[in-house]
Amino acid sequence: ENMHISDWRGSILGYTDGRGRVLKVIPTFHPAATFRQAILTKFCLADWKRISEDKEFKELRIPEISVVTEPTDDEFGHFMMDMGTRTIPEWTAADPWPVMAVDIENDKKTGELLCVGFSYNSDSALVLPLSRRAFFTADTRDRMLCYARALCADPIPKVLQNGQHDQYILRANSIPLVNYQWDLMEMDHALDPNDGGDTQAGSEGASDAETIRISMRSLAVLASLYTRFPYYKKGGRKSVAEFQWRNLYDYNGKDCCVTRTIFPLLLTSLLQRGLVSQSDCYSPSASSADSLLPWQPATTDPVLRRSRWC
Repeated sequence: ENMHISDWRGSILGYTDGRGRVLKVIPTFHPAATFRQAILTKFCLADWKRISEDKEFKELRIPEISVVTEPTDDEFGHFMMDMGTRTIPEWTAADPWPVMAVDIENDKKTGELLCVGFSYNSDSALVLPLSRRAFFTADTRDRMLCYARALCADPIPKVLQNGQHDQYILRANSIPLVNYQWDLMEMDHALDPNDGGDTQAGSEGASDAETIRISMRSLAVLASLYTRFPYYKKGGRKSVAEFQWRNLYDYNGKDCCVTRTIFPLLLTSLLQRGLVSQSDCYSPSASSADSLLPWQPATTDPVLRRSRWC
């Protein structure tokens, strides 16, 4: 498997040396790369800031999360009740606004919705499998659909990463997403509108062999800048023929926890700069994704086409 510095830079890793010591390693670009691609300066500065701060302690301090997959009725009930007790609208520096992170995984070839994850705090997530290939009984899948519809319909504000794609897939499967208020991509763009797109686009004169390519607002990049999660994007998101379902669900749950971790950090910066108020939101309008929906449902599955809430 190919390992790229553009993927792993900023990650907090452990290396065991010949004497059995676990040493902390934080990879970053060679500073000379910034002369060829000035846009990489942002990452070098962030990585060296992390290196300077992390030299004060030996522990890796990697976040630990728990992911509940294919919940029972009791587990789902506890998730809903716990979410209700944690989402009191309090604007604080630690958690400026109660939100629930939402993320989906779908088959890139067929478009099939494989699972959807939810997280209302940064250390736990609930993942609902939705692919027929993952179940032995239709009743289990129907129950997961009911849970998905209930959570997406909950009035709690939602935060997503590039959520128009997720919203489109959910709507195509008769799971409307209510109160989609925040999008990390839009929030980060509001903070730094000049560094969007692919880094190669701003590298005039650099050949493909010399140019480092990074999608500037991908969740992986935002995670490397705003969280202590090491790079994980190759861990579970492969073709359907290759991945293991358990790995995919854990990957989906981690995406949700990472999204929920990043959200208060971006919102705090927006508040401090006066770029957002309590009544504002940074996300594409709902009509944008709705307008992309085909006239005919994307599936002929009668269960998915039901419009009722369970």
